[in-house]
Amino acid sequence: MTSAAPARGLIRSAAIREAGLVRSDEFRAPMEIFVWLAKLLRRGSFRRVARSLYYRLDHPKSFTTEFFRLPPDRKRAVWATLFTGLIDAATPLCHTPEERRLMQQAIVDRVVLFPTRDAYRDAEKFFAECIDRLRFEGKADLIAPAERSFLLERIRRELER
Repeated sequence: MTSAAPARGLIRSAAIREAGLVRSDEFRAPMEIFVWLAKLLRRGSFRRVARSLYYRLDHPKSFTTEFFRLPPDRKRAVWATLFTGLIDAATPLCHTPEERRLMQQAIVDRVVLFPTRDAYRDAEKFFAECIDRLRFEGKADLIAPAERSFLLERIRRELER
């Protein structure tokens, strides 16, 4: 997963208003910061500030620490919710079918294929769980049936490597 460091920087209040609050529920809490950062990117790129603005205290009860203690089925639910959040955040930025396909591939690579190497889930089965989660959230239209088929074939090709 990428760094959440941009969340610890300076953010324009207009961008925060546009992105909304960081959603937090039992599935979103550990990873939702990445969805929120994707929404912030709609306003422009992040810029690095060369000096530390503050230091983060890592503690045993943090969302991240708790995530690593979850059983595999709960981790799958968290990752599936990350998938739906990223698809929802990025889709409005895609203006052509090629942009949609590139964005979808990037999210599948990062959320479906990359974590499957942790050996706690099967990529094809997990992709189906992600699509089910999209349906549950009422956002199944964000990935058309033809796009789902293309992505599933891509997953299969990647797993054959």
